[in-house]
Amino acid sequence: SVLRVEGETNDEHEARCRLARNAARNSRKRVMLTRRRAAKSLCGGCPIKVECLRGAIERREIHGTWGGMLEEEVKILQDELKKRRRRRGATTM
Repeated sequence: SVLRVEGETNDEHEARCRLARNAARNSRKRVMLTRRRAAKSLCGGCPIKVECLRGAIERREIHGTWGGMLEEEVKILQDELKKRRRRRGATTM
């Protein structure tokens, strides 16, 4: 939350709050893009990239870079695989 400046109207305060939120959001996006580029660069030519990623998913790794992916991306894959397994289990009963 942005502190209110004396004499500031509600509209002015809301505009400053929006600007602060957007700046914070853009900063987080830049950090994520930098981390993603570093992961891709680090793992780009690795001959065991796929096996590394598969192992991280199976072990449910929650930290680090695996197969050129950040932990956030690995978590998304883990969640998607879990959903698919549930759906498959539901259809085989």
